[in-house]
Amino acid sequence: MLDHKLEPKTVRRVEVITGPGGRRRFANDEKGRIIEAALVPGAVVSAVARQNGLTPQQLFTWLRQA
Repeated sequence: MLDHKLEPKTVRRVEVITGPGGRRRFANDEKGRIIEAALVPGAVVSAVARQNGLTPQQLFTWLRQA
């Protein structure tokens, strides 16, 4: 038989999400600096993206557009 009573549950863990919410805007000069860092010989695009708070996919898109 199903119990249809709503009983309060004990919360054991609370997760706090920090960081930017929503879309971030980057100035053109900031995008240019990040793109230049990704184009340095030996640079790893995904590492450059992470260092600048981007996803690798976003940086690859910027590189393709540049």
